[in-house]
Amino acid sequence: MPLSNCPDCGRDVSTRARQCVHCGRPWPASRCGAATCIALVMGIVLALGAVGLIASKQRCVRERMEKCRVEMQKCRAEMEKRIQTEQKAQPTVAPAAEAKPAEPAVKEEKKEE
Repeated sequence: MPLSNCPDCGRDVSTRARQCVHCGRPWPASRCGAATCIALVMGIVLALGAVGLIASKQRCVRERMEKCRVEMQKCRAEMEKRIQTEQKAQPTVAPAAEAKPAEPAVKEEKKEE
């Protein structure tokens, strides 16, 4: 049973008493019972736990997004490197002039005279 000091006489008085048993001063009784106080504390703990869980989820999502961003940068760099390697490996071809159609080979026959 919690005790408190009476403001008038200074003696210990139960927090559940309606008045000081020593001097008779009206004493406010505890407004919440044990069950109510426990429920209130549990509610606060659950609320704080939910806030912590949400913050943890957000941190996890941010970490995953950062991981994906880094992977995308690596893939982009690798792709650019491959493209550059392929461009270097290809022989450079000068642009061809307009192609003329091939003339059919005509054999000249010797005419017998």
